[in-house]
Amino acid sequence: MSSLKTPPGKPSLDPHLIISILLVIIAFGILTSIPSAPPSSNGQVAAIDEPTSPYTPTTTPAPFTRTPTFFPATSTTTPFGSTSSPTNTFTPSSTFTPTTTFSPTPTNTPGTPTTIPTSTQPGIWRTLGQGGRDNSLKLDESGIAVIAYLAADGLRLTRCSDIDCTTASSVLLAVTGFSDRHVSLALLDNTIPIVSYYDTSQLALNLVRCHNPDCSIFNLIVVDDTGDVGVFSSLILDANGNPLISYHDSQNGDLKFAYCNNNTICDTPIIRVIDSIGNVGWSTDLALDAQGNVRIAYYDHTNQKIKLAYCNDITCASPITGIVTSSNIPTDDFSLTVNGTTAMISFLTTTNTLMIGSCRGVVCDFGFEIYTADPKTGVGHYNSLALYATFPVFSYWDSQAKDLRFGYCFGFPCSIYTDVIVIDSEGDIGEWTSLAMRQGAPTISYYDADHDALMLYLGGFLPNPPPLPTNTTMPSPTSTNTPTSTNTPTSTLTPTNSSTPITLTAPPDATMAQNFFTARNPTLSWGRVSWAVGYRIQVDDATDFNTTLVDYDQISADQPSFTFVSALANGTYYWRVCAERSQGVCGAWSATESFIISVP
Repeated sequence: MSSLKTPPGKPSLDPHLIISILLVIIAFGILTSIPSAPPSSNGQVAAIDEPTSPYTPTTTPAPFTRTPTFFPATSTTTPFGSTSSPTNTFTPSSTFTPTTTFSPTPTNTPGTPTTIPTSTQPGIWRTLGQGGRDNSLKLDESGIAVIAYLAADGLRLTRCSDIDCTTASSVLLAVTGFSDRHVSLALLDNTIPIVSYYDTSQLALNLVRCHNPDCSIFNLIVVDDTGDVGVFSSLILDANGNPLISYHDSQNGDLKFAYCNNNTICDTPIIRVIDSIGNVGWSTDLALDAQGNVRIAYYDHTNQKIKLAYCNDITCASPITGIVTSSNIPTDDFSLTVNGTTAMISFLTTTNTLMIGSCRGVVCDFGFEIYTADPKTGVGHYNSLALYATFPVFSYWDSQAKDLRFGYCFGFPCSIYTDVIVIDSEGDIGEWTSLAMRQGAPTISYYDADHDALMLYLGGFLPNPPPLPTNTTMPSPTSTNTPTSTNTPTSTLTPTNSSTPITLTAPPDATMAQNFFTARNPTLSWGRVSWAVGYRIQVDDATDFNTTLVDYDQISADQPSFTFVSALANGTYYWRVCAERSQGVCGAWSATESFIISVP
């Protein structure tokens, strides 16, 4: 056996000592290569992946690369908007003049508007922190984004520092039980956040009432804790800033509505049951029309239909409800907005195609005109609908490609053309979208499922709405849910040019003296006016039309008729019609005609 020897004159080293020293050196190298966790604000070590507040997003969030995709991929039209990022004033540097003529063609396929392609879309993408499910976005008086959403630690509110969201601060509002799709945000005086949510630990509808813009001071309010209530909440504020909330009663299967008597403590809310027929009140969406009347879109789970409720007073003392979709809708994924007094709803069909419909009548009782917003199958989930001028804009999720999409259309509601854009396609992205418009530029909050992150998109400017077409036949809707009537048309309208009033003539089956009817639901019809884009009709029991029984302006240009859905009592009625040059802009009224209802 050989043994270790040392050269003469050198001290002998113990081999075990040499091995021990080498092991210590290797261990020290390994330990120094491990990064240390950052210190928390209180001096203790925080977890490496734990988000802090305020959260400062990166200008170009790594590892994401955001490149919008446009349809069709090749384009020869002028890009819309500015090619640079939005400015702090969000005012275009120059007036955009489109090179494409914005007018429909008679050959346009009904329900599939002509697509005007675009080739570039400026924008800013922000990563705002962990969480982001069930987000609700609003823009304050300066156009700054405020978002309420769910994160792993509870209900959070994030507020951007400026309109470009160069930084953002986040505050935890509540940590008890939560459920997806039940958070709704409103801003008092366009500044102070108020949030409604469903607390699964209390089975109650709650409010968070913030006392400053960043919600560093707030209080929690229980609005309704009778049974199991508060899922699918939707919150808006009236002209006085008082909260109005629609929501579902899970215990009884009802649609409920709460009106807070003040915007501070909501100590004595008025609570109504709006609809209790079947299992109703899923996925409520609440809005006020131009006259301050309440509209609530909601899902009838029993019959698989979208319904609409209307209240002509702010407390919903006497609600009217109606069925919106005549065919079954297998999903409760839809969104409501109101253009003046016209309710518009985006929703999914049985083939998972995104559609947009416009109501005729306060609860779609005179029909529901439907147009295709995106013909691609598998799109439209988590859709959010808003208005640009008077035209629909919409964000939504492509469940097949896992992309965030955005679209806008011009027409009534989408009869002229539609443009569809892929905003974000980096991974599994785009669920829980929430859309708001800022002077013609879209802002969208959404969820990044791959990174469990809240995302924000600040878009470029859309093209100016086109001038409404003249002397052109408008495309027909894909389908119309129109109440049927067996009554014979009773009046005719003589077409005239735009400078002279319309002349009504006596109905062909009635005497000129009496215009006598023995049916309670007459249909009034007239000849088409070549330049009209629609018609407005007024009916009253007095000639001054001060308190009209009917004032309806959602009559399409290619269907110049009106049928009374509600039965008329015996008596004398007066009516007149005007042709619209553009939506809501009437020409001269016709001469007033009268008719008599006399049913034995």
